[in-house]
Amino acid sequence: MIFFRKSKFPFRCNYCGCKVKVPLQDVLQLENENKDDSVCPLKIECHYCHMGYVIPSNYKSKNGKTYKFDELYNKVPTLDPNTFFDRLLDEDNF
Repeated sequence: MIFFRKSKFPFRCNYCGCKVKVPLQDVLQLENENKDDSVCPLKIECHYCHMGYVIPSNYKSKNGKTYKFDELYNKVPTLDPNTFFDRLLDEDNF
């Protein structure tokens, strides 16, 4: 049944371009946790390349603000390649 299907939103990495679908519950949690980020509160470190952020392809927040990948991918910075292993092996991630 279509009524019981959970909503998922397409996100894309601003470095490698990989596409993932993020559940609505996770999107709303990100929006609440990162509400102080003025550029894009809906960003997650890419788990494929670990160099960029996964940002929404097209999402309209509960506040009415629209986030589009084409407008945001240049504004969201990529991560420092010199800290790749530090971020990957960070104890907080385990």
